[in-house]
Amino acid sequence: MLEISCASDVLQVVKWRCPNQTLPPNSDTGFQKKVLYLESIGIDSFSLIENHPKLVTASLDDIKSTVKYITGMDFSAIEFRRLVGMCPEILTTKVSDIIPVFTFLHREVRVNGSNIKHVINRRPRLIICNVDKQLRPTMYFLQSIGIEEVNKHTHLLSCSVEDKFIPRIEYFENIGFSCRDTTSMFRRFPQLFCYSIKNNLVFLIIWHRRGKQAHPFTLFFVTFFFYG
Repeated sequence: MLEISCASDVLQVVKWRCPNQTLPPNSDTGFQKKVLYLESIGIDSFSLIENHPKLVTASLDDIKSTVKYITGMDFSAIEFRRLVGMCPEILTTKVSDIIPVFTFLHREVRVNGSNIKHVINRRPRLIICNVDKQLRPTMYFLQSIGIEEVNKHTHLLSCSVEDKFIPRIEYFENIGFSCRDTTSMFRRFPQLFCYSIKNNLVFLIIWHRRGKQAHPFTLFFVTFFFYG
């Protein structure tokens, strides 16, 4: 009875914090079962649902299928909880949408089967990405600028070309770097795509322009970074 009461309490909090969330008929009973299941596999249902309210209306059978499929790929219970903690949307992603992701990583990105687990652990969000709309176009973009071994930079595949990659490339071009030099920098150092323009790239440019007066270590870094 204590567990059922706890589930009801969580549901009431969801109703209060997410008033626009549409709850299905008989949500009390179904939600209680869902909370009990999540707790049984070691997942804190309260924090998870608070961060991903859509879980309230997700099918329990679909959730169980997703858990079974991913843990069946040699992810331990601890690893799975970490994946869900970093990307709650995984639990509401159907197996039919997850399978194409693993297939794409293996066949097109050329990630070895033994490395798939490492790739997902590093970037759990890959699991929820659509292959046709997100992963494949991003792979093509990276290849178009000369990054041929995309399997070494799989964490970039879940990033938006329009919102993340293009603005960073344009930033360098707008401050005077040629298209060729800019492309060369990102090709040699793809991690640049993950740098914040405001918090990281601006300082790199300052270092670059003040290189001759900089600390020897800074001068070495800037020389290597910009000129290889």
